[in-house]
Amino acid sequence: MQLKTITTSSFRKTKRVNSIRNNCPILLLACCPVSKNLLISIGRELTKYGLKPLLVDITKHYFQIINILKASDKSVLGRIKMLFKELVNNAGTHICLQIINQIKPSVIVLGDDGGICATAIRYAKLLKIPTVAVQVGVLSKPNYVTFFDNLLKLLRIRKYMLWKVLTILLRTTFLIKIICALKVRLPNLEWGSSDADYYVVWSNHYANFIKERLLSPAKIFVTGNPLIRKSNLSILKENVEKGGESPKNILILTQPLMEDKYCHPTQYQHLIISTIVASMLALRNIESLTILIKPHPREDPDKYKNIVEIIRRMFASVADKLKVEFLSKDMVIYEALSKADLCITYASTSGLYVLAQGIPLITISLPWLPYHSIFEGYQYNVPFTTSFHAFKSQFTMILRRLLKDYRNSNFKQEAARFLDVHWGVSSIMLDPLQKIASLVYNLHRKVCGGGRNNSK
Repeated sequence: MQLKTITTSSFRKTKRVNSIRNNCPILLLACCPVSKNLLISIGRELTKYGLKPLLVDITKHYFQIINILKASDKSVLGRIKMLFKELVNNAGTHICLQIINQIKPSVIVLGDDGGICATAIRYAKLLKIPTVAVQVGVLSKPNYVTFFDNLLKLLRIRKYMLWKVLTILLRTTFLIKIICALKVRLPNLEWGSSDADYYVVWSNHYANFIKERLLSPAKIFVTGNPLIRKSNLSILKENVEKGGESPKNILILTQPLMEDKYCHPTQYQHLIISTIVASMLALRNIESLTILIKPHPREDPDKYKNIVEIIRRMFASVADKLKVEFLSKDMVIYEALSKADLCITYASTSGLYVLAQGIPLITISLPWLPYHSIFEGYQYNVPFTTSFHAFKSQFTMILRRLLKDYRNSNFKQEAARFLDVHWGVSSIMLDPLQKIASLVYNLHRKVCGGGRNNSK
């Protein structure tokens, strides 16, 4: 059964939600491409119960107020103007609340709990509609590197005391009515702090993580990563057991650090060049080496042209032994990984997919990011330093240990441990999508008693 999908653009033309024939529909609120894919999968699982969930795509209008305030390329006045413009031009929030008001859903499932989703959660409380927020990416602890980060730190002192007070205030019917009347897009301090009725997380690691953020254990459901299939995890054993050769194809999985204003162009160029040169020097005994660069889908790949030219000039004397190639930024992650003998990334979630494929992974943590890398606890993580000599020495040492451990059981054990911490591998074996659909279905039945259980 195909899901009915409404975009904010299509709704604006009709001003109504048409073809909703079942009473008490379940509303799936997608705020980014990843959450949209996840909610589509959850929606398909719900159709097995005889339900017809409705997917509303608000990715075009979605934004976080915090991201505007932290925009490093804007002056204070520029940020204020941008914030005012976005708050006044609140079409996404207005449409989202209109849809909720029209269809009166039994349950709302959200791919986030900030911005428009935070306002939707508050409005749902006003209408007594249960809400379920689903984890779609890794959660990291903040790294206080900017003035604004430190300002937010005040809300976290004494076990989130000030944030608890704000949350209690935002629960009052009077304030919720004002917020919804103004169509304000609410920020959330961190994921798990917007007071949804239930939060679905991947593993016990994240359950413990967000218990610090006001949440009662009764509101947290551990399901495993619903975007991962059992078949993805079985590859780890197969690839490790057939491994052992020296890597000839090194895949660098980059991140939109410039696009997210986490570093300036010169700093980013230094980072990428340092990564490539350190890799080549550490593996200089290999007869032929290919460096593959896979940009993030949100990156502008043109910025790498100058970097590649610099590398080629630096190693002109060994050009016959070195190749630098680009992969399409839209290439599916598994296709890119099929070309690699060794992968390097920074704080990207894609590193977890590398481990699941049984490919040796070395990560580089960056001290200037506003969040801590999830790989800081990974055995083969290299802290980046501005001193290339110090970075190269540390990189070479850890890379050699990684390749040695890849030939015995150490890497396999570390990969399995890390995946279980972040993806909840043991939970994945119990079908996360089915567990999420069951939670939503039971909430739906409590509200309106609808649905027909067709699942086997």
